[in-house]
Amino acid sequence: MLARRGIRIGEDDLTHAVMGLFRYLPPQLWFQEFLRELRKRNPSASSMLEISSSPKVSLWPSYQVPEQWRRSFWRPRPRGAQRPIPKGTICPDALIETDRWVMMVESEYSRDLDAEQLFQQFAICAREYREREFFLLLINKALIRPCFCGVHSERLNKPEALIGPQNSLEEFISKSCTFSLGLRFSEEEVKERLLWANWQSIQGMLANLAFDSKGVFSDIPRSVQEMIERMREDVCALLESQGLIPIGFDAAGYMSELSVHSNIIPQLPVVSPVVKTLSDLEIDANEIPKWQNVFRYCCDP
Repeated sequence: MLARRGIRIGEDDLTHAVMGLFRYLPPQLWFQEFLRELRKRNPSASSMLEISSSPKVSLWPSYQVPEQWRRSFWRPRPRGAQRPIPKGTICPDALIETDRWVMMVESEYSRDLDAEQLFQQFAICAREYREREFFLLLINKALIRPCFCGVHSERLNKPEALIGPQNSLEEFISKSCTFSLGLRFSEEEVKERLLWANWQSIQGMLANLAFDSKGVFSDIPRSVQEMIERMREDVCALLESQGLIPIGFDAAGYMSELSVHSNIIPQLPVVSPVVKTLSDLEIDANEIPKWQNVFRYCCDP
């Protein structure tokens, strides 16, 4: 089992679980559903996300940063250092390739995004795969596509970009590419290539995959079928253990069986976006820790 009590889960664990499962699953079982989820959340890119060939999935590929770009690709400033250290390599979390397009994947869990990291990966992807369509997919736990970059460009040695925290992520990447590297992408072009999904939607997609016994799944040896089924169940359980389930995916059903005691109501986050009233619920005090993640992900704006 991937989901165990007391084990700290990070984005690398989630990446390895989900993308590792994609590497084992026959593409006919997951690729079309995966692209459907991406089209739903990224309509501007839907016309380019074609199923042209079987995908190849790689974990943590490494790319050399061109010498002339290295002082524009800063590493995080180490404690006590006077200035950041130039970056020599870029390692996205995963890469999905077809014969027509490539997709770098950047996974986040402890935070929603790192705008500088996304700029760097976008630029490397544009350089390495200029002969094909390219995409950069951000996966996080946010409920909506990121609207703001959240950084000051001058703090990242990009004063000429004139970007503040309230500017869009697409604008940050567009101006960083233009002013730092001489790569010209409009905000609209960045938006078409910068994709977003959340862990919750991926959990729902995996949980609902139809393994048709009369289709391609039946051609796989029975022992391999059982291994794939167990892997899928484990990955879904891992995501669910972190509260990473789609809104409405059994959450209301679980909550309806609980009871609320008046003396613990102040300890609860506001759940009105999910349940209109708590009067008919019963939540026992020792149930609260189990549900705090579900409440938080359901209710975060």
